Amino acid sequence: GAELARLGEWYRGRRGMTLLRALIQPDGDRAFTRSEAEVRCLDLLRSAGLPRPHTNVPMGPFELDLFWPDANVAVEVDGWAFHGTRPRFENDRRKDAWLRGRGIEVVRLTWRQITREPVAAAVQVGQALALAEARRRRRAVHAGNGNGPATSGHR
Repeated sequence: GAELARLGEWYRGRRGMTLLRALIQPDGDRAFTRSEAEVRCLDLLRSAGLPRPHTNVPMGPFELDLFWPDANVAVEVDGWAFHGTRPRFENDRRKDAWLRGRGIEVVRLTWRQITREPVAAAVQVGQALALAEARRRRRAVHAGNGNGPATSGHR
């Protein structure tokens, strides 16, 4: 069991590993993460009472560290060791633009934010989730009463 679970680390980034991790992870177990920073971020979000995100979610050509599909909010945990080169920095910007174009808000958190400013980091994620929920409710109200922009009666 443990050896099979380590395949995710040994073959990181290989095709099919996300599916394999999902298949071998028992329900209710700690979410699969790729870094200590992701583990710390999940612990922080749990202690702040925020909803549990999906982890390492394939999304088009990218993979999201943490994702709340109902809110269309993603958190990317950026460690300097992995994201500190120009090509990776540029790829992060491409990823953000691609996700924004699909209505997904991206919150980027660094190791330092997670470990040295945990309250501010949790508030940032909580605000993104709360704003997404407010937008969802506003759309539901407009759709339900016919008062959307196209049918407001003001011509």
